[in-house]
Amino acid sequence: RGPDDQGEFHDPCGLTLLHTRLAIQDLSPLGHQPMITSDQDLAMVFNGEIYNQQQLRRELEATGYNFRSHSDTEVLLHGFRHWGQELWQRLEGIFAVACWERRDRRLTLARDRFGVKPLLWQREHQRLAFASELSALMASGCCNKEALNSRAIESYLLWGSVAAPNTIVDGVQVFPAGHWASYQLGQ
Repeated sequence: RGPDDQGEFHDPCGLTLLHTRLAIQDLSPLGHQPMITSDQDLAMVFNGEIYNQQQLRRELEATGYNFRSHSDTEVLLHGFRHWGQELWQRLEGIFAVACWERRDRRLTLARDRFGVKPLLWQREHQRLAFASELSALMASGCCNKEALNSRAIESYLLWGSVAAPNTIVDGVQVFPAGHWASYQLGQ
């Protein structure tokens, strides 16, 4: 079923976040993504499910955070503001997430410890592109779909699958499970 919703966020610095949503947790428009804080400083796209979101929500409410939705995305958004990068180790669930900090001009990518939710990225010079599907990266024009990865082809011919971090397209990699990375714009 789905998709239920699509959204986009553009920052004048050149960053764009796009999201296609399959609504599971909060079916209302309050769960729309990219989700943005009221002060417009944080923007987040998220794929997955956070199993301990109710516990995290209670902890954040106890420190003064107010929630508008029942979405686990909003728990992640406030959790990132409160705990920063320590949030990722607090999470129980499956996720791939990107959070943009407008003031610091920093993008953080994170993926669950078992790598259940897909996250692909391409890093070239001063440019970073990421997506949950290879087809989205190819549609964006950021990678050359004609440039095949010879290691990936060899892996596929030997084992019937492509071993991470490789993908079939040269220059595009699988983001490692259980990791997070920050990208400071201009650095």
